[in-house]
Amino acid sequence: MNATTAAGHRHQTRHRRAPSMRRLFLVEFLDLERASGTPGARWELFQIRHLDDPGTFRIETKSRQIAWSWTIAAEAIADALADLWHDQPRDSVFVSINQQEAAEKIRYARHILDTLRDSAIGEHIPPLVRDSMLEIELANGARLTSLPARPPRGRARANVYLDEFAHVADDAAIYTAALPIISKGGRLRIGSSPFGAAGRFWEIASQALRPYPGYTRASAPWWTCYAFCTDPAAARIAAPTMTTPARVAMYGNQRIRAIFDNLDIDDFRQEYESEFVDESRSYFTWEEIRDATRADLLHASATVT
Repeated sequence: MNATTAAGHRHQTRHRRAPSMRRLFLVEFLDLERASGTPGARWELFQIRHLDDPGTFRIETKSRQIAWSWTIAAEAIADALADLWHDQPRDSVFVSINQQEAAEKIRYARHILDTLRDSAIGEHIPPLVRDSMLEIELANGARLTSLPARPPRGRARANVYLDEFAHVADDAAIYTAALPIISKGGRLRIGSSPFGAAGRFWEIASQALRPYPGYTRASAPWWTCYAFCTDPAAARIAAPTMTTPARVAMYGNQRIRAIFDNLDIDDFRQEYESEFVDESRSYFTWEEIRDATRADLLHASATVT
């Protein structure tokens, strides 16, 4: 074993956990290619670590388009079917940046459920007794509810997922409402690409202003994922010490290299490399930008002839 391999082995050992039942269930029974709609799909390391985390609090700073939203939908389905491995089924509540993204979580979950029905345990999957754009309920009583950027209420002991949380305008109110839901049980999972060094997501991830104890803090930049990287195992060791252009040239696949060539480097670092870009570089503050991109703002245009 050479020095590089040994370092990689130690890195993996530090993060190794006993596999969770939800991870074992999904890996064993879910046809990943069909459930994700991606030919050649394989489980990413960040997904395995996410599914195996038993902690109450987890926050993940992530690249865009690595299937974090799909992952939490799959996790929610696994928890909803926990009675298949003699545990209590658990509800899940998603909060997304807008209604379209909220509906997407339920669409993912529904498709994952349909895929499981064709698996070896398909006959044991309970039917849906409620199926709408923003909620599904199974006959075993488990519910998955998806909200568009508003504070969640009720639903004691549910798992709560705050997706792209750095980009939500009412982040403080949503976070304050989310925590009481898990007072008697359940888990809180927060994930987002960065949106500047401000806001509740940045505060929790960085702890720059005050401690937020008890969180597992994880990062999933592009080079850790097979979707973008030609050799994630090697890149996880070498890429963090390289410059952005160097690691893109060394480890980026054709698509990520093309995107890098067409983005400002700071924008690329923020969207794909889990970097909180300093607000001082922008003419407008991040709060001003976020307030101007609310999902419920009305837009009108006219053409003068």
